[in-house]
Amino acid sequence: WHAGRIVACFGISEIFANVQGVAWALLSSDIGVHHIELTRFMQKEVRTCGLIRLELLAKASEKAEELAVLGEDLCVRFTGQQLLACAMQRATSECRWAKLLGFTPAHVLRRYGAASETYMLFEWFGPLAEGDI
Repeated sequence: WHAGRIVACFGISEIFANVQGVAWALLSSDIGVHHIELTRFMQKEVRTCGLIRLELLAKASEKAEELAVLGEDLCVRFTGQQLLACAMQRATSECRWAKLLGFTPAHVLRRYGAASETYMLFEWFGPLAEGDI
């Protein structure tokens, strides 16, 4: 909250109790100077969540989809790593923020969103406890 308005919502939804979850956030365009404070708060929440793995989905640049379609037209199959590298070269603000939070880009999800947008899957791994391996 700031000046009586919600500027951000953030959470971690556990998929497998005490093991794996999905991080999510909704940020207002009015976040302004609170962006750094909010980013630091969320970095801490991620680091101290106690889960072994977190995932985060972020809308990706359409350039990755364009490259994949171009490759298909030319009968070339780009690897997942090539598409990932392309998407990160033109990273959206959502993807850059995921990296700031400590997440690592893992995969390009083509035609994933409700309107067939391209998303990126990010992952974060917490420390393993004794006996987890």
